[in-house]
Amino acid sequence: MIIKKLYLLFIFISSVLFSQEYISVDKTDNNREHIKLVNMNINELKDSIFNSSKNIKVIYFFNNYCSQSLKFTPYLNEIYLKNKDKFDLFVISRKKPKKIEQLYNYLFYEGYYFPVFNVSKESFKSIANVLCADCNQKIMGYSDFFILDNNNILLSQSNYDLSTTEKIKVLKNYLN
Repeated sequence: MIIKKLYLLFIFISSVLFSQEYISVDKTDNNREHIKLVNMNINELKDSIFNSSKNIKVIYFFNNYCSQSLKFTPYLNEIYLKNKDKFDLFVISRKKPKKIEQLYNYLFYEGYYFPVFNVSKESFKSIANVLCADCNQKIMGYSDFFILDNNNILLSQSNYDLSTTEKIKVLKNYLN
């Protein structure tokens, strides 16, 4: 009897833990208006970044399957919400078209308010090269960013050796 109860408890718990479904995209849902997910080619993205009038521009490489992105992104969202008048944030994703709905749902579920620009056909290296010729792409990965001034000159960049705390410190240094 105890084994049967434990088995039923296991089935219930595992169904709750492992059956999480993302809700489907409903463009009429007013609660989703905060999600800004735009498909662009690399040249359109470059024009958007380079034509930005803000003094500071942060270009962040994001993947919702990257553990470092999952650690850092909530802090970035918080920094963005508190300081969006001080900088423009360009979050770059490389999702294939069939994965866009999944990304959209993830952004909604996590409550992220920053804009995401999807450049699906480009490699990470080619995106970084086009957007920042002075960046060292060899030390960058998902969850890394670079910071440009209003003349699109590289001010700083993060790398995969920095902790989340160190990345936050780099960002905040340019926002003060």
